[in-house]
Amino acid sequence: MNTLDDRAIVEQVRGATNIVSLVGQYVQLRKAGTKMMGLCPFHGEKAPSFSVSEDRQMFYCFGCNRGGDVYKFLMLIENLEFPEALGQLAEKAGIELPRRSGGRPGASVSDRERARKIHRLAQEFFRRCLVETSEGRKVAEYLEKRGLGKEAAETFGLGYAPAGWDGLVKEAGRVSVSSAELEKCGLAVSRSSEQGHYDRFRNRITIPIRDPQGNIIAFGGRVNGEPGPRDPKFLNSPETLIYRKGEQLYGLDLAGKAIREKGAAVVVEGYFDVIQVSRAGVTNVVAPLGTSLTEGQARLLSRYARRVLISFDPDQAGDEASRRSIHIFLKEGFEVQVVDLPRGEDPDDYIRAHGAGAFGELLERALPFFEHLLNRSLGRHDLNLPGGKLAIVEDVLPFLLSVPEKIKQREYLPLISQRARVEEGLVLEKLLQMSQGLQRREPIRDSRPMAAQQPGIAEKRLLALMISYPMVRTRALKLLKGHDLGRLVCGQIIGRMADLAGSGEEVTVPRVHEMLPESGGMREMLAAIAQEPVEANGNGGTAFDPHEEAESCLGAVLTSLLQERLKVVQRRLKDPEAAANQDLQRELLEEKMSLLREIGLYR
Repeated sequence: MNTLDDRAIVEQVRGATNIVSLVGQYVQLRKAGTKMMGLCPFHGEKAPSFSVSEDRQMFYCFGCNRGGDVYKFLMLIENLEFPEALGQLAEKAGIELPRRSGGRPGASVSDRERARKIHRLAQEFFRRCLVETSEGRKVAEYLEKRGLGKEAAETFGLGYAPAGWDGLVKEAGRVSVSSAELEKCGLAVSRSSEQGHYDRFRNRITIPIRDPQGNIIAFGGRVNGEPGPRDPKFLNSPETLIYRKGEQLYGLDLAGKAIREKGAAVVVEGYFDVIQVSRAGVTNVVAPLGTSLTEGQARLLSRYARRVLISFDPDQAGDEASRRSIHIFLKEGFEVQVVDLPRGEDPDDYIRAHGAGAFGELLERALPFFEHLLNRSLGRHDLNLPGGKLAIVEDVLPFLLSVPEKIKQREYLPLISQRARVEEGLVLEKLLQMSQGLQRREPIRDSRPMAAQQPGIAEKRLLALMISYPMVRTRALKLLKGHDLGRLVCGQIIGRMADLAGSGEEVTVPRVHEMLPESGGMREMLAAIAQEPVEANGNGGTAFDPHEEAESCLGAVLTSLLQERLKVVQRRLKDPEAAANQDLQRELLEEKMSLLREIGLYR
């Protein structure tokens, strides 16, 4: 966005977007003074450190150091490029963007948008094959027998990939989509023994996987009929430019609103579990994607609710997946319950056998995670055998270590003591022993780098006042003009303010933030300082005067700059070159005296 017209569009869209409203779609925010606070969506945390300022239209997390404006937030939260973020925000604001030759506002068509377009093409092809071909109609009949009729197929976009080797490849070629592009999207596979490509999904029921905004980003495919000895029952798209399976949840695009309204999510294992549970009236249901639950998926779900009901298959694999998921959800601060299904029946099977009402009753009887774990552990170990009690304690205590608050950890100890028939003191001793071992292995938290140096009190305070009060900013920029701003930790930030003011452009925090380099920590520093309430530093009962405080801070900053320059001049006076050059020596002495007079003015 280099032209004035482009810049005007960016600012128009930014001005039409309220950051609190935008962030509030993903994070539960609460008022805290002049700011809004919530749990950071970019890293796991137990206490809110994510701050949003409506006045400054900026966000900042004091835990992971990520910060920025509305564009930066949307880019991070949705993994978008800038043109995509601009397009989404413009659409929400009802602002029409000018089209360029590539069809995109201000940019050529991105690889990500091209990939989404190819997935839409594939979805249209699979849907036609389900509805219009003889084999597809047989698949539709099979789905109908499973309780998934026409309405369910349309709602969830179910389709059919034909049995031939190159149906999609040929269809794509007719609309100028190359086989190489299909391969990049995970929809075609390169032949190993000869040139060309073949379809990845063949003779399979296709299930489109969408991101939270409803864009198709991948596919799952269930074999049509019984799988052969070399055919997996389910085949999933590989990871691509637009698809990271550990960062998405199946069904979230349809379930997101219901999850927020109900304050809870039902988490199941498979695609058909999601579809069947949703059809049963439980619309707040999602599933991991062909893998165990990941921290990224739990973090994604935390934007919608902080309570989950886990309903995995009641076999050994499902039990292990449930245990792993409980650990992850607890670490991310969720309230966790577990739905116990009868052996041999997953949610899909159970609903088809017993009906939607019966499944709803199971959800109502869901157990708190710890009761579920104790029940399972007591079923595996005999309290009357040597080592049985210890085995139960060692089996369940690691889950308590995933509970963030120590007080909550201790609340479970009487239950363990009672049911495992072990003294509570011994259980506590074992918990503390395990906790010490865990602390030694605790990984370092992922965070964005801050600037190598942090500004002094006066410099930091001056910048905060310059952000909040235009008259303070105007005076400060006037007095700092001509000084070496590179000697200030915040010098780059103040320099960008000066550039904007000099060009007649409005000085806003988001605009300054945008002008700073992406690396080096300056953007994070500005975002952090922008969250500080400037009135908080008033002296006792004295009325807060921003101009008086700014003069004090400005005097300290200017004195520091002048003293640094004085040191340079004094070093040069001692240089043999100055001693041999009377004109240079006279010039340096005059500058020294001038600097001393100026320093005296600010003391």
